[in-house]
Amino acid sequence: MAFGGAGFAISSSLAKVLAKVFDSCLERYPHLYGSDGRVYSCLAELGVGLTHEPGFHQVTYS
Repeated sequence: MAFGGAGFAISSSLAKVLAKVFDSCLERYPHLYGSDGRVYSCLAELGVGLTHEPGFHQVTYS
């Protein structure tokens, strides 16, 4: 999206695995708002951990 969240990156091999379970996984998390929370929950189900990348950050305007 053009503003808001910092975004995320996944490998193509993880994307292939995630694509197979994504629809059913999203149905289990209707209470989560935003794609990042839902994607994180789906990745956690697959046993995938996250790595913090300092280059990804949210832009804030004051």
